[in-house]
Amino acid sequence: MVANGSRLLADLPGVPPDILDHQTSQDLTVPEGFNVTLTCTASGVPDPTILWKRAGEKPLPLLLPGDDLFAGSKLVTAHEGSVLNIFNIQRDNAGAYHCIASNGVSPTVSKRILVTVDFAPIVRVPARQYTAEIGQNVTLECFVESHPEPVTYWMRGKGELILPDRGSNPGSDQHNW
Repeated sequence: MVANGSRLLADLPGVPPDILDHQTSQDLTVPEGFNVTLTCTASGVPDPTILWKRAGEKPLPLLLPGDDLFAGSKLVTAHEGSVLNIFNIQRDNAGAYHCIASNGVSPTVSKRILVTVDFAPIVRVPARQYTAEIGQNVTLECFVESHPEPVTYWMRGKGELILPDRGSNPGSDQHNW
């Protein structure tokens, strides 16, 4: 112990960091284009430093203080601070975000927060027109991407719903008629 004026300084053992779940973001699902705020709170002695990273070394979409909101987010590999703001979230921003708390006392701790981004269906049709002889098989392809998983179905020219063959794979977009 060392006396320093009116204060008494002691070499106290440190307390490892602990992430406070009730004050830290949980897994969430948001619509594309929304703003997202992730928070992470930790206790320990000395006070822990919070670092945010994405799984798989993906960059963080981050708006830094002083940045123009309309210029969009910058991509960085890590961000220090208890709050991570993501503006105008896009589908490629979906995934696992890690809040890492460290204070020099082992062990360093982390929490994984899964961010899911819902987005409207995007339909891609490789060919718009097919030519075939009468009686010849034709494979029509349609690729649909969305979250949540889309329900796809086929219709004939006048809006008649085409039902899949019995025994066909309902998850498949390939049918024989």
